[in-house]
Amino acid sequence: MKTLPARLLLNVMVPVALGGAVAWGTRPVGAVPAGASARSLEGKPDSPAGSTDQGKQGRTAPLTDSALTEQRRFCERLRTADLPQMMALLDEAKTFSDAFRRRSACALVMEQMAQTDPTGAWALLEKWEQGSYRKQFLEAWAQVDAGGAITWAEGLGEVGTYWTNEIVAGLVPDNMAAFIKILPRLKPDQIGTEQVGTAFRLLAADDPAAAVRLLEGLGGGEKQNFGISSVGEGWARRDPKAAYAWARALTDPAQRESALRGVFRAWAETDPQGTAARLDELTKDPAMAKEAAGESPIKAVVRAWAAQDPKAAAAWLRARAEEAGAENGNDISFKDLLQSEILPTRDEWNAMEVAELIRKPGEKLVTEGSDKNSPFNHGMIYGYVDEDGNITETTGRFGGDSSPLNPKGNPFQFPTSRAVRIANPAQAFDELSKQPGDASRQNVLHEIASQWAEQDPKAAMAKLHETTDPWLKLSLIDALTNLARQSNDPLLAGETAKAYTDSYRGQRIVTEIYASLAKRDPARAQAMMNSDMDTGVKTSVASALVTQQATYDPAGAVAWATQQTDEKVQAGAMTAALNSWAGADAYSASEWLANQPAGPVREAAVRGLVQSLREYYPDDALQWAGTLTDPQLREIQQFGIVQNLVWQDPARAKDLAAGLQLSEPKRKLLDKIIQNREKNGY
Repeated sequence: MKTLPARLLLNVMVPVALGGAVAWGTRPVGAVPAGASARSLEGKPDSPAGSTDQGKQGRTAPLTDSALTEQRRFCERLRTADLPQMMALLDEAKTFSDAFRRRSACALVMEQMAQTDPTGAWALLEKWEQGSYRKQFLEAWAQVDAGGAITWAEGLGEVGTYWTNEIVAGLVPDNMAAFIKILPRLKPDQIGTEQVGTAFRLLAADDPAAAVRLLEGLGGGEKQNFGISSVGEGWARRDPKAAYAWARALTDPAQRESALRGVFRAWAETDPQGTAARLDELTKDPAMAKEAAGESPIKAVVRAWAAQDPKAAAAWLRARAEEAGAENGNDISFKDLLQSEILPTRDEWNAMEVAELIRKPGEKLVTEGSDKNSPFNHGMIYGYVDEDGNITETTGRFGGDSSPLNPKGNPFQFPTSRAVRIANPAQAFDELSKQPGDASRQNVLHEIASQWAEQDPKAAMAKLHETTDPWLKLSLIDALTNLARQSNDPLLAGETAKAYTDSYRGQRIVTEIYASLAKRDPARAQAMMNSDMDTGVKTSVASALVTQQATYDPAGAVAWATQQTDEKVQAGAMTAALNSWAGADAYSASEWLANQPAGPVREAAVRGLVQSLREYYPDDALQWAGTLTDPQLREIQQFGIVQNLVWQDPARAKDLAAGLQLSEPKRKLLDKIIQNREKNGY
């Protein structure tokens, strides 16, 4: 009779024999399921898609007698099963509704397979569901016979390195005794950096001397330096002074730097200010910082310090920002750590406190200077990307990517996940608006206005109409405009646009939102065409409608475009229709256009075809542009085609430019562009 894994007896059979009211149903909080990978420690069980995790609380309802009977039968069948039967049991385990029971059963079956015939089991798993359980099986095999599993993986050649990493992942941190046993035979590329870090932190916390001895098994270089940093971190949590003395005594500069980083990361958890004072011991040589390994301790210092005194932590971080950016080759900035370590210490913030956190020493008022220093005189900064990837714009120089409060990784995106939440945005806006108008106030005002607009757009709009301060208007305009973009609300955009000092800019945003709405809701957009909307807005709506239709019904799209009674709308729609059609089928679009009579409709269609062809087929685009009867439009199109070609093939652009009949100003400008490209590369 086969021997079951000890885990099976302890986790399943013993509870059943004792009465079984909690068999497979309970485990200590934080306990690691049998065969679980390191990932499951992060609360991400490797359960099949669509399964229901009912064991998330660490305790399930007591099993019924019938359920206990089924479990007992499952275990008895597993005890005597051959490989094909085990595969069937694995299928059966997948159907268990309780997540812990499901994972445990799968791991137990795989461990039994590994004990019975691991290579045969692997061959079956390769065929079964395209090998979706291979990683879990290797983790189970590692629990049963890590050395044998690694020997098998090494026999696979280069691909075996990947599987060796999975085998090691099955041991760290579940089975450190087995990991220590196989470590001497592992090559550096057979163990992942993540496993090195976890393993040596745990080893050093338990037995620092043994951990230091085992470092030699990492083979030197970056991975060993990473292990040294992890030893320093784990050891310092046990005995910071001893770990600090060990790190300082290391003679190799990269190893000493790595170890100190680890010690300081752990030390910062209990004494962030004291650790901050010691950071000058770290190297200031960028080359050495790059050679060392382990995360900079600055993040740990800021995190722990911010929990005690966020204002002091922010002030220290700002003073260290440039140095932090150079350490370890990482781009650690004030903005990054403000968002990742300081602001998360509270669920909601007082607006005045946030302004203090981000205020630079000696910050001047934004109103100081000449008349040019107005809120609407700083051009545009990108602040949003719609669902189609079109970049739209935010007015002024505050908010968006320029703000330290803008979420990292979304420099162009209207934030849906915020770095900071402001308590009572309406009240906060009034309070902060009475403070001196420096850049920190403006950036916080933009964030407040954005959150206020989301909560109560009517109140935010009322404040926009009420206030006369242009700097306050700026924050509300941006907030309401971005809300209109996000919610696809052209009416909100239109009302907000009235507050813009630049009517063109405001109308442009309204037009953009109407066009976006046309893409999302064609039926509604079609109805809009019969309203009294502005001609420019109608043109945008019509262009959006035919752009979509032309990809699947080009004849219908161009027919609809020709039916528009307004000449401007008709021309815009036809240009968009041909541009879209040619993008999908340039030959058919060209063939249709060649048979069209002269007139405004054909002229608009030519412009659309040229726009589609100009990047990849400049010769064809030039030929079609030459058929335009309006000399000014013809010159604009031809100039644009060659100018675009300059960046791809300056020699070819020069040849094509020579054959064009251009006005003197355009000729000189194009020649200058080509000369600069040939001479300077731009």
